[in-house]
Order: sequence, then C-alpha cells, then structure tokens
Amino acid sequence: MLMYLKRDAAAKMLIMSPEETVASLFEEYSFYALLHKEVLYPVSYMMKYLRREGEVRDVVSVLEGLHLNQLDLGGVVILPTARQEPIDRCRYMVMYKPCIPNYPVVDAFFFVEGHPHKQRNGEKGADGRVEGEVWRGSNAVGEDARRPKKTIVMVQVTTSDKHPTSTTALVSFQRTIARNFADWNTFSENLRWEMIYVNCPGKGIINERQVCEDADEVNRSADGAMTARKNAAKLWKEIHQWQVTISDSMSKDLALSREEKDKSFISLLINPERAEEKNEE
Repeated sequence: MLMYLKRDAAAKMLIMSPEETVASLFEEYSFYALLHKEVLYPVSYMMKYLRREGEVRDVVSVLEGLHLNQLDLGGVVILPTARQEPIDRCRYMVMYKPCIPNYPVVDAFFFVEGHPHKQRNGEKGADGRVEGEVWRGSNAVGEDARRPKKTIVMVQVTTSDKHPTSTTALVSFQRTIARNFADWNTFSENLRWEMIYVNCPGKGIINERQVCEDADEVNRSADGAMTARKNAAKLWKEIHQWQVTISDSMSKDLALSREEKDKSFISLLINPERAEEKNEE
C-alpha cells in the first residue's frame, strides 16, 4: 500500500512546479510519519488548540488521552472511488486516505473509540504534555452501549498559514464520506469531529481557527435549497481544530524508530531461530 502511494506521489511530481513539489513531498512525508506512534504520540501533546471566537480555554483532543502503544495506527486503507463498492464498516485506528487528488476538505482521517473527558487542571506543562489525567469515556453500559461515542480525527497538511474551506466543499465531503462507508449513517451517530492542520517547518504556520468563508452568507439566506449548506456550516462550527508542526525532533524519533525496526528485521533474517523463540513465548 505504501509503495503504491510512493509511486503515485512520484508520478504527480513530474508535472509540478518546484513549489508544488515541496508541498507534495511534505504532504506524503507527514502522512507517512503520522502512521508511526513515535511521531503521533508527540503530536498528540504538542498540538496547539485553535480557539473559537470567545473561547477562553483550550479543548482537549481525544489523542491526548491515549498512551504511546494506543497511538499505533493499524495500516492504511485507500478510500473507494464513486464507482467502487463502499467499505463495509468504519474501523478504529486505521488511516483512511483518498485515492483522488481533489477529495474535499481533508487529506486523510482515522477514527478513535470514545470521546475525551476534560483534563483535571486544564493546563499543559513546559514540555507540552498535559498536567493531570486525560481519559476517554467508556462505551460499556447504558446509553453509550446503544450510541457508542467515537471521534473522527481529520488531517490536513499544508505549507500555508491559512486553509479556509466553503460550505460547498463541506457538503461534498459529507456526501463523499457517506458514500465511502456502508455503515456511515449509524456509525456517524454520536461522532465528535476533530481537525489537525499539519504545518512544515520554515513555511507558513496556522495560528488562528480556520474559517468556512461563506458560512455567514449561507446562514442569512432564505433559499430553501441552502439547507444542505446550512447544515454544513453548522458542522464546521462543531469541529475542534488544532495545529502542529512536524519538528526536527519528531523526524529524528521517526528515523530512530525505523532504524530499530530495520535492525530487528535484519537480525531475524540472520537468526531465524530467534523468531521461533519469540513465537513460542
């Protein structure tokens, strides 16, 4: 799957300008990096919350309540095209990536079971980690058993300091994701929405909550045909947003992780009996 993505990225670069090539390379690298818990874990506590107008405190992300080993995404699934059969069901901790370049609003997304509970003291330490406990709610009993809590974490990679959207794009996204999954109507109940904007070091940095540019105009309209776009504008208000920069230290952690995994793989090739011993354990 990753080999397919690399070939696709290489093909696109042949017709790109230098600026577009840099953006494409960063997008593919960021996507690859986030698949590894050694990167996603520091991302989870280094993210900067982008407050809505009037908000005075940061909101907790569902990722902040997860430990290192819980942030290991279990692979990549390419989303089907409009002519293909939908995916049978939404799965947690799997990165879903579009196969088309013009997929609306997001570059990729994954689902996390549960919603975050508020942190104990609402503050972060100097290293960016939450001081106090952040944990997710249980889906075991009562109403949650019938309408389990879940969160969609959307990823948008950009080299710009702004990445606005529109109600038209949001409507397209809602219809497309519903077409991608056979169980979307039921799975999307009690769904919390999170967006992470991933920036490149040395390029534009997003510092403010990103807007839906035509939301006010759409909401003022009395046109009955605007219902879908009004619902899209309402959804955008509900989406919690964060920004993070893929730092040199994160890249180093990724490189070290890959080096250790490569060493282990080579070691098992040289000493296959070790693999048998591990299986017996």
